[in-house]
Amino acid sequence: MTPVGLTCHNWRRWIRARTGMWAALPISPSPDGLVRVTYHGNERRLVRGEAVTFGRGGDCTIRLPNDSHISRTAGSITVLEDCVLIRNHSTTKPFVLRPVVGEDHVIEPGGAGTSLPHPQLQIVIAGMAGTTVLLDLDVAGVAATAATPVPPRPAADIVTTTAPFPLTPAQRKVVEALCAPMLSRHGSDAAPATYQQIGKVLGLSPQYVRNVVQTVRETLTGHGVPDLVSDDPTRPGGDFRWSLARYAIRNRWVTAPGPGKDH
Repeated sequence: MTPVGLTCHNWRRWIRARTGMWAALPISPSPDGLVRVTYHGNERRLVRGEAVTFGRGGDCTIRLPNDSHISRTAGSITVLEDCVLIRNHSTTKPFVLRPVVGEDHVIEPGGAGTSLPHPQLQIVIAGMAGTTVLLDLDVAGVAATAATPVPPRPAADIVTTTAPFPLTPAQRKVVEALCAPMLSRHGSDAAPATYQQIGKVLGLSPQYVRNVVQTVRETLTGHGVPDLVSDDPTRPGGDFRWSLARYAIRNRWVTAPGPGKDH
């Protein structure tokens, strides 16, 4: 039997009691599985409350290569009620959570992260000589079965939170182009577009693009949004594309195009 409603507070002891070899998994996964963990073509399905460990050590559920750069127990995957908890057990080595699109999220030694809001993720672990080890997580089953309707927010809240001022059509096109790679790529490619790249796409000069971005940043700063301009008036330079792109995406100024729409 597996415990139901496992929380972050009581997972450690239970994980230690549930170790085994990945190679010993049954060929047909459980039909009750809600989360799929795949490594080297071998898949395991986990239900709520179940957990697995991964690392190069012999007592890990998922045995990784015998690479001295990988910790003996690198981390663990625990299925909670509506997401998966990924914890880093190493004392010195970080690893990365990589969504299908969007920025990597680094899990520092001793730290943890969840799968929210992504239905699929990769755990990326660095090995020797630039090699990487990948574990694929499909958590759509947990998110789908745990999903509950979210009551709509009042219109006033939406305006205050996501639109401190209206973008002009020209500003919106530039911001959308700035964010486009972060909404369609992953890993190191999920970075804001450069002024040159935006200019090429929109048929504008890089300097014009820079001026538009600067105007948007300064206007947001005037509305109290931090980290979009330099705090040192003697050093006005700096690349704030990341800060603006993250703000625009998090506040849903721009969203990923749906299926069948132009990218």
